[in-house]
Amino acid sequence: MTIVKIKIDHKEFEIECGEGEEKFLHEAVIKINKIIKDSSEIKKLPESKKFLMISLILAEEGIRVSKINEEYRDNFDNIDIELKKLESLIDAKK
Repeated sequence: MTIVKIKIDHKEFEIECGEGEEKFLHEAVIKINKIIKDSSEIKKLPESKKFLMISLILAEEGIRVSKINEEYRDNFDNIDIELKKLESLIDAKK
């Protein structure tokens, strides 16, 4: 495990993360700081509520992305089914 120093909302933290996860951690820090910077409402909240709101925003975003990915998977599955039907028709004509 690696200890990484990060800064969120002008406060420093030391976080333990797995090997190779440092880049993702730094990307997460950038995203969290952007949410704080871009929202005047969140900036005004006490720390616990600020991090609760950020957690909810990120959770909602993750759920939305998961649903979009699921729709893509369903579409690819439907395409695969149609391709198999076409292959069967072609094989039957031979």
